[in-house]
Amino acid sequence: MHRFLLVTLTALYFLYNNSVSAQNFAVGRQEVGVSYGYWTSEQVLISLEQPYHTNMIDYTNSSLDFLKAEKIFGVPWNQPVTLTGRNRSGAIFATYLFKPIEQLGAGIGMGFQTESGNFITTYPGSTSPLKVGTYKRTIVTLAPELRLSYAYNDWFHLYGLLGLGRSFYRETVTRDSDGVTETINGGYWMFQVSPLGIKVGKKIAGFIEGGFGYKGLARGGVAINF
Repeated sequence: MHRFLLVTLTALYFLYNNSVSAQNFAVGRQEVGVSYGYWTSEQVLISLEQPYHTNMIDYTNSSLDFLKAEKIFGVPWNQPVTLTGRNRSGAIFATYLFKPIEQLGAGIGMGFQTESGNFITTYPGSTSPLKVGTYKRTIVTLAPELRLSYAYNDWFHLYGLLGLGRSFYRETVTRDSDGVTETINGGYWMFQVSPLGIKVGKKIAGFIEGGFGYKGLARGGVAINF
């Protein structure tokens, strides 16, 4: 029993010393990183078919608005035009962080994601769908971020992250018949809440995060500390 207590106290002493030295070493440290995340908040909401933003696309039923479909593709006003074959990229981000105090990092993240697909319609009396156009959407996000460190030493870092910023999108719909393109630009506020992140490494480190927002439900990447 005494031996167990002695080993435990010794281990706690060394962990404390390592933690203190790592905290002092971390003050003023800067970090740049790149990451890839999937299932961003936008992708989740679109997949659940919730009306998120309604510009060219009515995401509630994954169909182009009837009046806009008539204008863009020249189909009858009541002819459904559906977006199919969606391809979505994940969110690719570059991030810069600076640690002004021991347990807090502040910085900025910038990233982008894309989505593309085809518009099809089926005319009355036909059983085969006809492709009438293509769709592409690009989103660029710029967001200040805060990272709160729960525990760390020189090789291991446990943290959480908060971010709030602006996303800018560009949507293009191209008509197959003559190649004419309709474009819409806009923006909206976005957030990221990642309650748990794990980073392993010293000068060059790998990390994974879980959360919800513009960086995705799951994210992984590489960071360089200096």
